[in-house]
Amino acid sequence: MWGLSGSETSKGFLDNTMSSHVHLAACRYDEFAFEDPSAENMVRGAFTRDLVRILYQEKDLTKITYSALLHLLPALEHQHPQCSGKNKGRILFKGLTGTHPMAFRLFVDDGRYFAEAGDVHGVVKGTLFAIHAYRNSMSTGPEIGILEADVVYARFCRLGGGGEIRRFKFYLAQERRY
Repeated sequence: MWGLSGSETSKGFLDNTMSSHVHLAACRYDEFAFEDPSAENMVRGAFTRDLVRILYQEKDLTKITYSALLHLLPALEHQHPQCSGKNKGRILFKGLTGTHPMAFRLFVDDGRYFAEAGDVHGVVKGTLFAIHAYRNSMSTGPEIGILEADVVYARFCRLGGGGEIRRFKFYLAQERRY
């Protein structure tokens, strides 16, 4: 494969065993990581763009290891992603992807809906949120609608309906201002 490290540890790390974590790097120590010029209004590297795309596209992440993940990425010009660490052969996220529903708090500000989920949570413009009727944050109750992230900030996003927004009747703890 195109320059993936084998069993050696990336040059420059003090703890060569790296038993506490797995290190995914956009490039080798003697290369530069390049930005994605097509990223819409945000700074995002080419490696991050491809990594996020793979994580969203893969149907079953419960059998993919950290090191195998890099083999799924398309080749990048002038940079060679690296995977290092004692546990690089472990399954991504301990195999727990998709098994636990994620719930985010919804709030209203000046008549617009927002979710307490943003860029740091992996939300991008176009991410869909299912709105449920119950107050319980882990509700699997009836879905009353779908809203789409139309503006994404670091820790929250503004939601729209992709056109007309239907006003939902649901519990909101408080109106919040940022």
